[in-house]
Amino acid sequence: MSVAGSRLHRLGSVYSRTKDLIQSKVLPYEERPIWYDVYKAFPPHREPVYKPQSSPNQFGLVDVEDTVRPILYNEDWVRANVYGNPAFSNLNGKKISSLFVGPQAKNYQEGANFCHRFILKFEELKKTHCDLNNEDLFRLAEKEMIEIQDENQ
Repeated sequence: MSVAGSRLHRLGSVYSRTKDLIQSKVLPYEERPIWYDVYKAFPPHREPVYKPQSSPNQFGLVDVEDTVRPILYNEDWVRANVYGNPAFSNLNGKKISSLFVGPQAKNYQEGANFCHRFILKFEELKKTHCDLNNEDLFRLAEKEMIEIQDENQ
């Protein structure tokens, strides 16, 4: 049992503290923990010691380096605008569920959901109209998708 307020766990590994207790005869050798002999025979490559974290800032949060890379695909901009565009929420009286689930067809492109078909149309237009920026290509793809929906009705 440790003394209240004791921070001795920070001064070494469990093995080094146990070894010191055995050497100082506070802990009899016969009452050593089961893991002690195994640890002594097969020590780790790196001694596990306590490494203090950085101190908290004024808000009580520890500064941690963000190691997550941003994962963005080329079509993410198009996808975000399709889902955020109110023009597609009710297109020619169709509900959004009927637009996003296309007819069941053998060709994947025809049977894909609306957003995927829109991205394919956007990429197709991007290849043919290299001089337009993304917003103009989006508006052009939007017009063509509306025309396709009008033809299918």
